[in-house]
Amino acid sequence: MTDRFDIQIDELLSNRVPDSTVRVNNWALNKFNSWLQSSRFARDFNDFDQIPVQRLNYILECFLVSVGFDLKMKTMYSVFTALNRRLRDWDEDLDLFTTKRFAHFRNVLDGYCKTKQSEEDTTVKKA
Repeated sequence: MTDRFDIQIDELLSNRVPDSTVRVNNWALNKFNSWLQSSRFARDFNDFDQIPVQRLNYILECFLVSVGFDLKMKTMYSVFTALNRRLRDWDEDLDLFTTKRFAHFRNVLDGYCKTKQSEEDTTVKKA
């Protein structure tokens, strides 16, 4: 039996994430899942939630290489922060940006960011 406290707790939990963040998370997850379904990994996985943590490092690296150079660096960063939120919903001890398990992914992401930053740096410096 659900009492009023359970209902209020559920409401508070659903309100903890702003609507704009929910929209970005959904967009990013759809972007990743669309790529996944057209990738060589499609025969094994239909969406992000099916990927075992042990395979996630490499698959995220492939996604970055495949899609990342067509997007602005800030957009790609938003995709990974959204995927990280999803990952932390599974297990709060997992974090793409801090967990040792994802160090290789972070190194690839750092290389991507440095490459994109030099490509996107269009600021004109005044003398």
